[in-house]
Amino acid sequence: MEGEDNAHPPSPSIAADLAAPLAGLPPVAAAWAYGSAVFAQPGLYNAAEAGSPPPMVDFLLAVADPAAWHTANLAANRAHYSGWAGRALLGGRGLAWVADALGAGAHFNTALPWPGGDGDVPRGSRSGRRSWKYGVFGLAPLATDLLAWDRLHGAGRLHKPALRLGVGGGAGEGGAAPDDDVVLPPLPPGLSLPGGGTTSLTLNAALQSNHAAAAAAALLTLPPRFSASSFRAALVGLSYGGDIRSAFRVEDTAKVARIAAGSAAGLDALYGPHLAGAVGAAAGALPLPSLGAGAWAQDPRPSARADLARRL
Repeated sequence: MEGEDNAHPPSPSIAADLAAPLAGLPPVAAAWAYGSAVFAQPGLYNAAEAGSPPPMVDFLLAVADPAAWHTANLAANRAHYSGWAGRALLGGRGLAWVADALGAGAHFNTALPWPGGDGDVPRGSRSGRRSWKYGVFGLAPLATDLLAWDRLHGAGRLHKPALRLGVGGGAGEGGAAPDDDVVLPPLPPGLSLPGGGTTSLTLNAALQSNHAAAAAAALLTLPPRFSASSFRAALVGLSYGGDIRSAFRVEDTAKVARIAAGSAAGLDALYGPHLAGAVGAAAGALPLPSLGAGAWAQDPRPSARADLARRL
């Protein structure tokens, strides 16, 4: 497993196509496209009947001020919101409060038709009109989730490969190009990066911290000898293990395996450096080529497990 700390992206033309719906939204600080419409999942489309719609394109948006952003978006795109959410009496401030105080830190608008009617794109045996949804996270609560897993909502989605999109930066927003970094708001008291840094914390540093913690957590769930495929499945499973939908069979029980298989290259790019770096060193992780490609071992002693736990 090797690579840099980002997923293998689709071509620039596909990325530009995916970013098209964001042009009609107020400016955001950062945006990602994710899910099965962006990273194919083996076996998900093969059984679909011809003519059934392709999977919905999922977006995660980070904004500096959710209340102000929703206020502007309600003025421009009120039809994106459901009946209760689009009522004028709730407003942007009310939407932001409900998402933070009663929800998991984000408001989602879903099942939206692809803008401009340009959506006849087949995938596998599926064809038809594309649709999209977007979740709006505040930068400050997203940073807290990435660093402390207080909700494991945005952080869990960003455990998996996600395509960082170029966004237009407006007043108070920091986005420009996919690789541009974003300075995060001040962290809550007592919260910092694992190394202790708090000054000018950036989004990329918080993402790296989230991935390092996910690598440590996944290794803690694995036996002394494990495979690269089981490591990928453990990473993907972190954000699904406690999902009540899986317990009641509302969520697809094969989803973790499909994501791990379909996003193998992206997961290796995200987590290869951590497995070969400080997290892997703490675990005593070593490849075992004599047992075949993708075979690994880690130190089962309590001292090594405790070192991993301190990296969460």
